[in-house]
Amino acid sequence: MSSGPQGAASSDEAFEGAPSPEFGQEPHEREEAASAESTEENVPHGTNGEQNGDNRPKSAAQQKQESRYERTKRERAAFKQQQEAFRAQQAQFARERAEFEESKKPKRDYSLSDLKKFREDWKKEADEGVPGRAELVVRADQEIAAMEAEERASKQVVELPKRGTKEHRQQWEAAEADLRAADPEFMKSGTRVDTKLREIFAGPNAQAYADHPQGIYAAYDRAKREILEEDVKGLRTENAQLKKELQRLGGLTSIGGGVPGRLGEGGITSTADFARLSSADMRKHLLAASKKSKDTTGWL
Repeated sequence: MSSGPQGAASSDEAFEGAPSPEFGQEPHEREEAASAESTEENVPHGTNGEQNGDNRPKSAAQQKQESRYERTKRERAAFKQQQEAFRAQQAQFARERAEFEESKKPKRDYSLSDLKKFREDWKKEADEGVPGRAELVVRADQEIAAMEAEERASKQVVELPKRGTKEHRQQWEAAEADLRAADPEFMKSGTRVDTKLREIFAGPNAQAYADHPQGIYAAYDRAKREILEEDVKGLRTENAQLKKELQRLGGLTSIGGGVPGRLGEGGITSTADFARLSSADMRKHLLAASKKSKDTTGWL
């Protein structure tokens, strides 16, 4: 047995001498086999030439198209969730802001009155020559000034311009112009609004409305409220009258006829009562009614 390059050559010769896959096939069979191999190379991986995953069965939820109601419901739920998250963020921001504002304030375990009392004691000791007391007095004066400023800021009151001043008149006229643009009946003689406003400014509370630079707004709101109350009262009265008239007409057109509220012949007061009667009772009722009112027209 040979080895080395000669052995390798013998092996190559043996391989080259082996029959090829096309050995024994007719020419047209070899062409069909080559065409099939070419087609397989061009087809993507998957079953029956489909892309991977395309041939997987879809779930019922995927096959069913989402309806408009379901889509709207889902979008509303998502929007509600966003709103809740936004409100939670707002609340968190408010808490953090409050904590930050509180942290800026100096931490004190004494009140303003306590500090003023301590300051007097330190002043006496400083006059007596006690070391360090003069410095405490200076620091106490600074702290007292800061605490008094904070107290004034927390109790700050906005002063309104007094009646008769230029500022009061300007704000009053601006309010009147605003109301006139919103309501054509305002400041128009003879209208219900104008009449009611004149009554208000002639009443006991006129001074309170007139002193405020924008008191005309409050007076106007009161006038509109009183007019609305009068209208509601009138509508209630009219409604009660209409109900009474309806009852009267219902009594006149009922099976038994007569005065409203009274039972008709045999206790029949409506077509519903008549419909509940037996055939014999219906006949009896109709005969009795016809004998009672021969001079009238109609079926009763």
